[in-house]
Amino acid sequence: MRRHARDPRATPDTFHFRATPRHLPALSQDATDGSWQAGEHLTEDDFWFIAGPNRPTGSFGRQKPPVSLRLMSRLVILPLVVVLLLGVQGFVLHAARECVQNRHASGCFVLSVFPSLAGAQAVIPPTPTSPPTPAVPIAPNDVPANVHGFLVLALPYAVEAHQALGWPTSVILAQWGLEHGWFVPDYTGYNWGNVSAIAGQPSVSGINVPGSPAAFAYARTPSDGLRYFLSAARLPYYVGVAPAAKQGGADAAVVALGRSPWDAGHYTNIGQPGSSLLAIMRDFDFYRLDVGA
Repeated sequence: MRRHARDPRATPDTFHFRATPRHLPALSQDATDGSWQAGEHLTEDDFWFIAGPNRPTGSFGRQKPPVSLRLMSRLVILPLVVVLLLGVQGFVLHAARECVQNRHASGCFVLSVFPSLAGAQAVIPPTPTSPPTPAVPIAPNDVPANVHGFLVLALPYAVEAHQALGWPTSVILAQWGLEHGWFVPDYTGYNWGNVSAIAGQPSVSGINVPGSPAAFAYARTPSDGLRYFLSAARLPYYVGVAPAAKQGGADAAVVALGRSPWDAGHYTNIGQPGSSLLAIMRDFDFYRLDVGA
């Protein structure tokens, strides 16, 4: 067989049989020089010469990777698969939480196919819910027109004040109506409780009547008036109103309010604390406007 001359320093060529298993018995190795001798059935075409280092041959000259290399590749892939599964699990739980928090639970399906590594089941915490807002009562038509108009405007804000303070709605409406003579906006705007001046808020001068402060807060909107009212009602002077209402109802709350500095004498007309407010509540039956009782 002839081969082209090549650099002797290069890696020796290797040869491989070309599908001639039936000719293999005809091969023998010379005992003296170690060269291969071909029988009469072998030709040069029966061999493939491949330049390069000697290597064990498999099918068509390919070789399998070493066992250690295959094992190492599997050990590298395994953590990647675990990380991928954990990422998918986190995505599913996050999507489920978002779905529940957005109150679309009817269309959410939580897939529990990815158990946690600790073996515990994934649990989506319930969405915290706030207490339902009570419905605003309808202003009654069997009261004077000015009282009816006042109630139409004031009722939603009185219900908010009831939720914030625990005072009965009937007591709040009677107090606001008495303070303003059933008409707003007036001298103090929408300052429902005629609260005295508050630092940083608009104000007007006091009036020349007993119990008037040096200045009143001026409320440009009903919402401003509600803020002013809540800030005053939460002062230590009025902490007894809500417990009295809880224990004895609206009448007990009126008595507690009549005994507070807010009265300044005009919530009492017959010597009984809060008697002026009690008369309003009974004459117009404001008890029917109490919510959450």
